[in-house]
Order: sequence, then structure tokens, then C-alpha cells
Amino acid sequence: MIITSLLQETLNRHGARALELLQTYWFELTSHGDIPLWSDVDPRAIQDALEHAFLAERFGCRDARLRIAGGGVQRILGQHVLGGPFSLALDPGSRPRLYSALETCGHHRAPCEIDLRSAESGAPHTAKARLMIYPLRDTDGHVSHFLGAVAEAEESRARGTQYRIADVHHAAGQVKAPTLRLVVDNT
Repeated sequence: MIITSLLQETLNRHGARALELLQTYWFELTSHGDIPLWSDVDPRAIQDALEHAFLAERFGCRDARLRIAGGGVQRILGQHVLGGPFSLALDPGSRPRLYSALETCGHHRAPCEIDLRSAESGAPHTAKARLMIYPLRDTDGHVSHFLGAVAEAEESRARGTQYRIADVHHAAGQVKAPTLRLVVDNT
């Protein structure tokens, strides 16, 4: 029998709420027809989710560097992750799946949900977390950043262990750039 403390239960609920807030916020920003500019992200609009939120800058076509991350992100990932490649926060065997997920998220311009499990094999219980990634574009229209959040679904795991990717879910549709109309003035 696993007994979850009231504090841990509250943290889990706050994390789940942060994921919902970020999802709602990103979809509100896409209401204009294209994915949002990374510069349009307003921390005040997602202040209740900041503990679990991060902003990552894409480098290459397959990885991202964490630029800003809330305390919950650093606590869940178990290490100081700012400035480094996001892939280093995961088990080495999961990194190719992360690269593929980021590449697909950027190419299809659609959100990605990643289910994480603790990587240790002989653990008495498996820690679970959920990672959401939303693409953001630059002024040239290229996906250059990712807005995301991570929240635990189970009691905290021991420090120093890593997560592995259990499953990746991509959104069914993609957000497309608005169609352009040719306007001709023959006057």
C-alpha cells in the first residue's frame, strides 16, 4: 500500500492544473490561425503555471536548450537544467524519442504530450510525470522555441534518477499559417 502525503497530493494537483492552464493559454494564442510568436508569451497570463513551465529555444532541428524554467521543472527533472540541452534531463535511451518528438512538434506545428516514467529498473514503484510541449515561432514563421510544462503524476522519486519516455502523443491536427490573399489595386 502506497500512502501519498497531503503535501504531495496538493503538489500533484497543482502540477495537473498548471498543464491545463498552459494548454488553454497556448490555444487562446493560436486563435488567430497560426502558432504564437515566442515573444507573445506573457508570464503574467500563466502566473499560476510558472512553477511547472519552461521556455526552450530550439537548436538544430532536433533538440532544445532550456532558457527559462520554474522551480518545479528543476525539481522534477532532478538537476539544474537551465542552459543545457533538454535531452540531458532524460535517460540516454530516451533521447532519440525526444529528438523525434521535438522534430515532429516543430515540423507539424502541433503540441506534443510525452508520458515519462522513472528510468530505474528495480524501484519499488515507478514515478510518473507528464510533459507537454507547444511550438512557438519567430518573426520569420519558423518554429524556434517551445513553451512547455512538466508535472508529476505520482509521489516524488529519489533525487538523481532520470526519467525515460514511456509514450509520445502528437496532436491530431496542426495549426496552419493563415492563408494569404492577393489584393490588387488597379487604380
